[in-house]
Amino acid sequence: MTSNNIEKTIYLDNAATSYPKPDVVYDAMDTFARQVGGSGGRSSHRRAIESATVIDGARESLATLLGANNPECVCFAQNATEALNIAIYGLAQPGRRIITSMAEHNSVRRPLADLRDRCGCEVITVPADGRGKWDPRAVVEALRPETAFVVLSWASNVTGALQDIELVAHACRAMNVPLVVDGAQVCGVYPVNFKELGFAALAFTGHKSLLGSQGTGGLVVDPDLAPRIRPLKRGGSGTVSHSEVHPELLPDRFEAGTMNCHGLSGLYAGVGFLLERGVESVRAHEMALWRRFREGLREIGHVRVYGPVEADQSVSIVSVTVDRMEPTDVGFLLDMRHGILTRTGLHCAPGVHQVIGTLPTGTTRFSMGFSTTEADVDTALFALAHIREREARPSTVPTPARPAEASAAVHEKSYKLDQLGFLVDSHEWDEDFARGIAPSLGIPDGLTDAHWKVIRFLRAATAETGRCPLVYHTCKKTGLGLVDLQRLFPTGYLRGACKIAGITFRDGSFNEPRASKTEMAPHVPFAGKPYPVNAQGFLLSPIYWDETFAAGRADELGISGPMTDKHWQIIRWLRESFERTRQVPTVFETCNQCGVTIDEMEQLFPTGYHRGAVKVAGLRAL
Repeated sequence: MTSNNIEKTIYLDNAATSYPKPDVVYDAMDTFARQVGGSGGRSSHRRAIESATVIDGARESLATLLGANNPECVCFAQNATEALNIAIYGLAQPGRRIITSMAEHNSVRRPLADLRDRCGCEVITVPADGRGKWDPRAVVEALRPETAFVVLSWASNVTGALQDIELVAHACRAMNVPLVVDGAQVCGVYPVNFKELGFAALAFTGHKSLLGSQGTGGLVVDPDLAPRIRPLKRGGSGTVSHSEVHPELLPDRFEAGTMNCHGLSGLYAGVGFLLERGVESVRAHEMALWRRFREGLREIGHVRVYGPVEADQSVSIVSVTVDRMEPTDVGFLLDMRHGILTRTGLHCAPGVHQVIGTLPTGTTRFSMGFSTTEADVDTALFALAHIREREARPSTVPTPARPAEASAAVHEKSYKLDQLGFLVDSHEWDEDFARGIAPSLGIPDGLTDAHWKVIRFLRAATAETGRCPLVYHTCKKTGLGLVDLQRLFPTGYLRGACKIAGITFRDGSFNEPRASKTEMAPHVPFAGKPYPVNAQGFLLSPIYWDETFAAGRADELGISGPMTDKHWQIIRWLRESFERTRQVPTVFETCNQCGVTIDEMEQLFPTGYHRGAVKVAGLRAL
């Protein structure tokens, strides 16, 4: 049972975490939780021994899959980020040079920034191109014998671009400079032979293409270089327990504390699935879908695609932008209308977005997995082709002749509208715009003096305050009741009156730049639980809503004391109506359905209908 009323979802966010997992992964984790449960390497009873067998099995399977020197070279961590931190902080030396690229994830960028600021390390960042590929020649040219290490991604998590890692690995070996590789986007979907390539360390994560559980990952290390890497953590290891000194031998050198045995049981099964099916087979399947998707996107004029065009230069990631739409809105509509799940924003890799020109809003990212089908890809293509249709309006608004010019010919004037039909730049507004758009908003007989009174108040108030006035204030200042306003603007206050006036509640329209929805507080916490919101404080998706969010948001929005039954009646009506229609009801519809006047609505939600009631209900007017 899902809250978005879509029975089947199409999961295209495998670069974030793979889903669904193979059944053997679920079975293995269930069996471990119910029938094993011991702490591997910490006790000598049967269940601890069984647990240790799982850990050892996962280690051996990964060594086979990734071409490690031996299983002991596979050192487990919580994820690739922790693994990269082990290598980066372990190899860093104050004042020494570190080489990286513009294409790196924050799991590399942030530790390096810390080392630069705290330890005086010289961080050399080589450029990347419009595909998200860093320049291997620039890396080689920056190498010095005194370079502490090089740290680079093997594939971009934004564009999917495969990097020329072998060329750099050869140069690093020749100069005896350790190379640390972020393999989060390649391990499990691209052939890896660690020993042959000669890396110092390769970071992997278990929950992406290795098909394991979240909370698993690790570092494959060169046993000859391991002594040069200082451990990040020290503590219980189950070995050499009499000593205050942490064990030096692999894998214990980089592992401390109780292992995530439950998660590793799933990773063991996921890697076993890959070994049986074959990484090359999985890659062939995913890249066939990648090609189908890329070719289909060429036929959609309003979609721009980023990254390599050759399949042998990429993993199965495709990033796009849609003309005149923000990526967060694209992702929201794909989910709400079609059940398509993607990743939007900057993907923790702002340097890539800088070089491909998608700052500050980022892209919408599609990533295929082993279970993705052609039908999934075709549905995504259909959804993108039609994503602007339901709410869009033509960018050319027909301007009817004024009454005094009844004999004049009707002419056309162009106005730039956003994907919801609102005027992009309120300064472009004129009376011709209002007259031209009114018929499409349920006003076929022209604007009357009563219409103009509302329109002029809206524009004057917004120009003065920088914000669209609340419906409550508009009714009071114009002397109109809610019924009068509904009669004048049948499509709603926001979607009727404000749209005709060339303004929107989402921004100041006149005095303030519009806030990007990706400039978001990643989460707001209520009762210790985080909720993802956009820059205006609206939930990114209704599926994240619960009553704890409503209560916490209500307190922030000036609703003193606990919410009443009437508050909850309105909230539940809003959500139930949205479930049925996929549209936020107008203030007219809500007042009529819930039996409240506009004055009562103001008392209940003093910050406004959209900024209050709709926000508390976890919706947004999209």
